Amino acid sequence: SSDMSNNERSEHRQKRQRTVEDSNNHSDFWELVSRWIRSNGGCIHPALELSVLPVNFDVEGDGQNDTPEHERYIQLNRAVTKGTLLMKIPIEALISLKTVERATTGSLGSMLFQIVSSIDDDKLFHSKDDLLIALYLATVSCNIGLFGDDVPAGKDDGDSYEGTKMYLSTLPHNASYDGLPRRWSDEKIERLLKGSSVFKKVHKQKSGFISDYNLLKEGYEKHKCASCKNDKGNLAVEFASIVRFDEMLSAVGSRAFDELGEENIDAMVPLLDLMNHKRGVGQTSDIMYVKGHDGSINVTATNDMAAGQIPGITYGAKGNAQLLVNYGFCLENNYEPDFSSNNVLEFEVNGHSVELRSGPKSYSYGCFVKALELYRPLRDSDGCDRKNDKTDSKEEQSFGGVEDFLDACEEEEGENEEGGAGFDFFNDAGHDGDDDDDDDGKDSDLKALDAFALALTEIKCEYSLSGSLLHDALTSSLPHSNERFCGHLVRSELETVDFYLRAIDLIQQRLSLQSISPSSAKEILDAQLSIFSGGEEDAKLRLGLALQLRDAFCSIRYPLKTKE
Repeated sequence: SSDMSNNERSEHRQKRQRTVEDSNNHSDFWELVSRWIRSNGGCIHPALELSVLPVNFDVEGDGQNDTPEHERYIQLNRAVTKGTLLMKIPIEALISLKTVERATTGSLGSMLFQIVSSIDDDKLFHSKDDLLIALYLATVSCNIGLFGDDVPAGKDDGDSYEGTKMYLSTLPHNASYDGLPRRWSDEKIERLLKGSSVFKKVHKQKSGFISDYNLLKEGYEKHKCASCKNDKGNLAVEFASIVRFDEMLSAVGSRAFDELGEENIDAMVPLLDLMNHKRGVGQTSDIMYVKGHDGSINVTATNDMAAGQIPGITYGAKGNAQLLVNYGFCLENNYEPDFSSNNVLEFEVNGHSVELRSGPKSYSYGCFVKALELYRPLRDSDGCDRKNDKTDSKEEQSFGGVEDFLDACEEEEGENEEGGAGFDFFNDAGHDGDDDDDDDGKDSDLKALDAFALALTEIKCEYSLSGSLLHDALTSSLPHSNERFCGHLVRSELETVDFYLRAIDLIQQRLSLQSISPSSAKEILDAQLSIFSGGEEDAKLRLGLALQLRDAFCSIRYPLKTKE
C-alpha cells in the first residue's frame, strides 16, 4: 500500500513548487493576491496586512522543534470600527465543484468527475465532493506548467486556471498539516491518543485515506487506458503523488467553508481561510462573512479592533476531539460563557454510541439518561422482567418528560446564578420519603448507575497520556506542539468523565437517602481541585452543575419523593 514517512514529507517540502514568488517573500505574495482580487471586482481593506510568524513544527510529537516554517496570518496595521468591510472575495476566486466543472483544458474537469463518480460510495472513506476538489487541486499543482493563465478569469469558456493557481499560492506549507493525527506514525498515535475518543477514529482516517488514494489512482489508470483506445486526445496529466494529494485533502478538510460557493455548495475562500478559530471562555469572533447577491464573500468587522490585533473567526461550537482530528489543534478552555463544554466524550456501549457533554442540566441531562439506559440489564438475576408495569410506566415518563424539562431549563437557570439550589453544595441534605414505593425502579437505577460508574472509571485507566506524562504534555512541551494539544484533549475528556462520576455519586447518595456531611463535602471539593485547573471557584461551579444534574434526574424519576 502507498504510505508516507516524515522523511518523505520533509523531502517534498524542499521540492515543492510555489505558483507565485517564493513563499519566503511574503510581501510579494500578499500584494500579488490582493491585486488579483481587486482586478476581479473584490477589495482588501488597507488596514489588513499579512504577518509572518516563525513556527517550529513538532513532527515527532515529542515536544521538540523539528521543522522550522512560517505561519501566515492577517493582522491590522490600524484601528477599524465595527461594521467596516474588510474584504470582498469575488466569486472567481472561490474554489468549488463548479471550478472543477469549468476546467475544460484537456477535458481535465470531466476526467476527474468520471474518475471519482466511477467509484462506489460505500468503498470510499471521504466524501466524493472533498475528494474531487482535493484531486483537482493536487492535479493542477503537480502539472502547473500545463495550465496557462492567459485567459481572464470568469469568461464563459471557463478555461482559466489563474484563480486556481492564485489560490494554491495562498496555502501554507505542507508541514502545517502535520498536526492532523492521521499523518502521524502508529507509535505516535498510540503514545498520545490511546484511550481517547479519537483513537480508533484516527486509525480509520489513516487507512481510509490510503484506500481512497489507491482507488482514485486505479480509476485514473482505467480512464487513461480508455482514452488511449478511443483516441480522445485528452491532456496527458501526471496523476497527483500521494504526498501532494494528502496535502490538498488536508487543505480541503481544514479550510473549506460550508455553503459559500455557487448554488450553496462548499467552497475554498482565499485569505479568509488565513484567519484562525476563536471560541471558548472569553473569546468572541471578530468578523462575520456573508455571501452577496453576486456570489462574492463579504467580510465585515463585528467589533471595534485596535491596530496590531489579529482578527479571528469561529468555526462553530466544536469540541477538542473534532478540532484535533479535522484541524490539528485543541483549545485549553473550550467552554461557552454558560460553562457548557463544547467537548464531547464519545465511546461505545454494546454497539451503541454514547456522547457525553458536561455543563448545565439542559446540556447534560439528556445524554446522561440515554447513556444510563444502556447500562440497565434487560432482566434481573432471577430471570424475571427487570420492571413491572408501574416501573415501565415511570421509565416512559422519564423520557417523555425530557422535552418538558429542557423547555423549562431556561426559566430555571436564574435560580442557580446566586447560590440557588443547584449550588447549595455545603447545605445539601438527603430527602426523606416512602421507601415502600418504587423500590424496584430504585434498585434498577442503582444497578445501572454502578455499571455506568464502573465503565467511566475504566475509561480513565485507558489513557496512555496520564499522570506525569499528561502533566509534562501540558506544561513542558511547546505551546503549539502535538503533545500539548493532545494533553488538552485528554484533560478535557477526563474532566467530562469526572463530572459524570460526581453526578452519579450524588444521585446514588440521594437514592440511598444519605446526606452530605461538611467533612465529606470538603473531601469532594478537594478531589475536584486536584482534577480541574481553574481553582476553587471553578471546582465549585462544576460541582454545582453536577448537583443540577442530580436534582433534575431525581425530580423527574421520583417527582413525589423529591417534592416531599
